[in-house]
Amino acid sequence: MSDTNPARARFARLSAIFTDVIERYRTILNLHPIVASQIDDEIPPNRRLDFSAVDFKIDIENATAASLHGFPDEDKLQKTWFQLVAKDQTADLALTKKVVRLCGQMYQKRGLEPSRYLRKIKRGRGEHLQVTK
Repeated sequence: MSDTNPARARFARLSAIFTDVIERYRTILNLHPIVASQIDDEIPPNRRLDFSAVDFKIDIENATAASLHGFPDEDKLQKTWFQLVAKDQTADLALTKKVVRLCGQMYQKRGLEPSRYLRKIKRGRGEHLQVTK
């Protein structure tokens, strides 16, 4: 039986966006800024931190800060976001839902889903510039 609750469906969509963004963010955090040359063709090349990855990281951090700003529990929300990035399973469930909803909405609004965002980067940033608050 499919779920017909629109609020639940919307949260599921925002949760998927949040998860995609955070997974890509984690990947970027693990990239190396300097890559040595690779002589052995059998070994895949190291991924390195390039400008598009830096732009994406900054845009995610700015969008996250903007989405959590101004709430009375802003510090707790930010701590929860960092826990989610670190895959910390001890994050409070109510705060987790709030972070996913708020950040997911902002990531969607700013077009930060990795599939959309990185397509714009490949074509040229054009109108898409780093958005601060």
